[in-house]
Amino acid sequence: MSAAARVAHAAETIRARWEQRTVESPQVEAAQALEDAGLLMSPEAAARTGHLAATLVARTQDLMTAEARIGELEAERHSTNESLSEAAEQLRVDRDRIAELEAQRAALAERLRAGQQWQRGRNPELVSESYVSPSELRNIFGVKLTAPWDEPDYDPCHPCGCPKRFDRHADGCPAALRAEDVVDLTTLAPAQEANARHNPTFQTIELDLTATKEQWAAWQKALEVDLARTTNRGGLVTSHAKWRGVPVVVRCWFAEGGAE
Repeated sequence: MSAAARVAHAAETIRARWEQRTVESPQVEAAQALEDAGLLMSPEAAARTGHLAATLVARTQDLMTAEARIGELEAERHSTNESLSEAAEQLRVDRDRIAELEAQRAALAERLRAGQQWQRGRNPELVSESYVSPSELRNIFGVKLTAPWDEPDYDPCHPCGCPKRFDRHADGCPAALRAEDVVDLTTLAPAQEANARHNPTFQTIELDLTATKEQWAAWQKALEVDLARTTNRGGLVTSHAKWRGVPVVVRCWFAEGGAE
């Protein structure tokens, strides 16, 4: 700012102060107005003051940022401490479990050593050894015999489990579909008697027929039985087929004698 501009600015400052209040001492009021406006400082001093003010603002912002970061680190430390506590607890549980298994292993080894009989000079020197029975193993490892239907997680309709939830089979239940397959299968062709049931152990349908030779021929065609796996033992024919993707074991007794 030039000297003339500074003089004009100072005059305007003094005039504004006089207009705002009653002037008792013009000299004092003029000096105070110039001081309040920062016009009594040299340009160099004013520049230094401005620089210091800007530096103070920047440092204040840095301090606020640092305080926020400290808060974040405190929260992270708290979370890390919780994770470490959980990990330490899991290590203690694992250590106790390892000790338990080691004790069980030692008990089993002692039991096996006690059942050995050795004879020096004999080939082989081990004469005999007694084996650990299933009941002894259960006692050593603390395994209880429990029927599957007595277990709390037993599901009589695995994997659906719908009878436990609805007291009926749900739509699309595999067990219900198997039951429908069995019912539909008995009406596939004529027979004097047809009975079918699902075998959950082997995941097959067992079909028992009493039929004439003509009726058996109709069943062979309807089921597309595997002739290579068909056997005839007197009046009983056993064969294999598939119904809706489910293996079927067929046993047919002839009402009029042997098979064709």
